[in-house]
Amino acid sequence: DYAEEIINAYRNNPEIFFVDLGGDENKTKGKIRTVSYINNQEVLAKYYSAADILLYPSIADNCPLVVLEAMACGLPVVSFNTGGIPELVEHKVNGYIAKYKNADDLKNGVEYLLDLPAQAKEKIGQYSVNKILSGFTIQKMTDQYVELYKSLS
Repeated sequence: DYAEEIINAYRNNPEIFFVDLGGDENKTKGKIRTVSYINNQEVLAKYYSAADILLYPSIADNCPLVVLEAMACGLPVVSFNTGGIPELVEHKVNGYIAKYKNADDLKNGVEYLLDLPAQAKEKIGQYSVNKILSGFTIQKMTDQYVELYKSLS
């Protein structure tokens, strides 16, 4: 419902187009291109890299992989203040954290990121990539699990 509200808010803006990744089938309807599930990481990364914003209006999530994937591609994220998302997305640093279930604030986040100058968008993207490299690579996560197991024995 929240994504639909954002889509409707930009219905008459010819510069805005939405891509819905992970749908049931490939189709275009109006301002929305639905792309079925992508199992090729390189293709998925190209979609993230071509986008301007990841709109992720989840109302219950822990550490969503889609947010991490987007960040790894330097894509700013707009999401609600829920679960572990605010630990990944820092408000106005590498995205926008909207008030929980507040559609108006979610739209504020989209507008905030769209209105940023190119240099600020580049800085957000680099911050996200650096955050992933410093804490969410497979090697880093594996090392942390090994340390956890060692501390428990």
